[in-house]
Amino acid sequence: MTNNQKYNLFLDAVRIIRSLADVFEAIADTYKDATVVEADAKVIDAQEVKALPVEKEVTLEDVRAVLGQKIQAGMTAEVRELITKYGGTKLSDIDSAQYKALLAEAEVLGNE
Repeated sequence: MTNNQKYNLFLDAVRIIRSLADVFEAIADTYKDATVVEADAKVIDAQEVKALPVEKEVTLEDVRAVLGQKIQAGMTAEVRELITKYGGTKLSDIDSAQYKALLAEAEVLGNE
């Protein structure tokens, strides 16, 4: 390889490095602008999360309390029908995944 060819290779390398530096500068500018937007987005997300109600998991005790109130109000037959509908002969037979739906139905007993 001649000195002239080596010289041209070095010049090409310099041009490529300068182009690469320009690309890095453009990327840096993009991140500078993006951090402001990203920070604003985090604030919006935090506000949305605060606005959403946290759904409480329904427990056996929650269901038992409501069903107990309904039984005391004279709705024993209706309570038994609900327990049977959800696959049990007694409340403890019912799958905990069904508690929410069972509770929703139990709460409207007597309001119909």
